[in-house]
Amino acid sequence: MEKLFDRYKESYSDRIQQSIAFSGLKHEFFTRSKVERISSFARRNFASPVAIKVLDVGCGIALIDKSLAPNFKELHGIDVSEESIAMARINDPIGQYQAYDGQRIPYRDGEFDLVLVINVLHHIPPPELERFVGEVGRVVRPGGALLVFEHNPFNPLTRRAVRLCEFDEGAVLLRRARVEQLCETAGLYTVGSSYMLFFPFSTALTRKIESALSWCPLGAQYLVAAKKSLGC
Repeated sequence: MEKLFDRYKESYSDRIQQSIAFSGLKHEFFTRSKVERISSFARRNFASPVAIKVLDVGCGIALIDKSLAPNFKELHGIDVSEESIAMARINDPIGQYQAYDGQRIPYRDGEFDLVLVINVLHHIPPPELERFVGEVGRVVRPGGALLVFEHNPFNPLTRRAVRLCEFDEGAVLLRRARVEQLCETAGLYTVGSSYMLFFPFSTALTRKIESALSWCPLGAQYLVAAKKSLGC
């Protein structure tokens, strides 16, 4: 997988934009939506978000992290693509980025308050999912949280976008219930689970409507939030 993403280090955004061009949306719309949800979750679940330590597993070229890094004490990102990590360091000079082997995350047990896994799981071979999520859970501190964003396989436009995206070839889309199960197997309990991106724009009104529709499996993507018990 690292070789695949190495090839797209400089054209990543353009390739995604090509795959969603039929929708009339800009890639930045999806990025901004995730930044807003991550920031909101941090404000609601941590007494002082600016004091927390965050890890983005599968950070790519830091398109999301560059907007998040100023809001936290530390933001770290790891990816199997060394070329992408090189671009991430340029895109976000505030964050701390390093390549890893895709097996063991190069941090201590319980080192992070908040861990992000953003549209990564569909790239992991299904037999390796439990091991991968278990390793992610290892670095979440007791009382800390994991946020997982994924494509919704029930949304036909999402399936089309994935089919058109070159680096999504072979991707296996996961149902929300499967992600919740993976988190629980890794020793985390689900505290929130919602579908998102029902509308091609964001206003105060659409955000309220999206909140009311979060149970409906028609959003383009979904978010699963899980926490690690204090006793772990």
